[in-house]
Amino acid sequence: PEAGAALRHMVESNPSPSSFAEAVKTYRILKDDGGAEKLLRFALSKYPTSAELKALTTSSGLTTRPAR
Repeated sequence: PEAGAALRHMVESNPSPSSFAEAVKTYRILKDDGGAEKLLRFALSKYPTSAELKALTTSSGLTTRPAR
């Protein structure tokens, strides 16, 4: 829970593709694949042309569908 709050603060205070990418990577390190996928989908809906975020989809097998 604390990690999630810290990551949420990070992306809210500096909303950029890089911030979202780092948060996704951190979720993966913490073995929270569901959190990583949910955040990545959301980030891609905000920044659909981000090469940095798209690169994370290929490493996870995630398709580039927008968040619901």
